[in-house]
Amino acid sequence: MNDRTFNNWKKLRVKGCVSWLLSTTVPTSILYMVFNFIFLSPSLEPESLMVFLSDNILQYFIYSLVMFFGFLCYWFYNESLYKKEVKRRGIV
Repeated sequence: MNDRTFNNWKKLRVKGCVSWLLSTTVPTSILYMVFNFIFLSPSLEPESLMVFLSDNILQYFIYSLVMFFGFLCYWFYNESLYKKEVKRRGIV
């Protein structure tokens, strides 16, 4: 782990895992929903839009859940790299 990555992760650790997870998962999920709605919505009729959203609500929920656990795994991976680097550098 180089110095820049090490220092960036050190700053992220101060904010905490939950804060980082929310700041990554929520925007990602919202962007997915917006782009899905823009590119896949059948028409601009209010009835069909509500049907479209109700049909895809489970898909949006599953995507958000998968992204949450994906980012959580990414957090633990980076945390293990950070801890190895702390041991290697001999920082207490």
